Amino acid sequence: MPAVRRSRPRPALASIVLLACAVGCARSHRAAWTIGWTFHEYQGQILRVAPGSPGARCLELQTEVDPGLRHFVQQNGSPDYIRLVDIHTVELAYIGDDRLLRFVREKRTTFSSRVVVIQGIPLEFAALMTREDRERLARVRAPGGAEEPAAVLPAVHP
Repeated sequence: MPAVRRSRPRPALASIVLLACAVGCARSHRAAWTIGWTFHEYQGQILRVAPGSPGARCLELQTEVDPGLRHFVQQNGSPDYIRLVDIHTVELAYIGDDRLLRFVREKRTTFSSRVVVIQGIPLEFAALMTREDRERLARVRAPGGAEEPAAVLPAVHP
């Protein structure tokens, strides 16, 4: 009777599969570690999301670890501002829509979040935005939309 030859997984193929899994997992875990290390630097600050800014980097890290937030940003575009309220809560402000979105992660073991929509950016948040953005928000809030001039929202001075 001829000997039955059993095939074994090829070591090279197994290595490639393991490497692909490690790289895929490492990106989100690296982002989570970076969020943990940079959290105290950005906590409570209202960061403008502009290319190359700390706000853009913060948004990039948050979207890497939170699929709900990532999906929202993919569908709606980058926000004007981001704020890390605490390790589980991220807020995104969209001036053109005059709304604030609060993403809350329920547990440390999950990166998926639920979202709370706040129509109308709160004044205490708006007061920390740049003067140009406060003027833009005032125009958005003016009767008839963004074309009519309106009073500028006040700034907060430390």
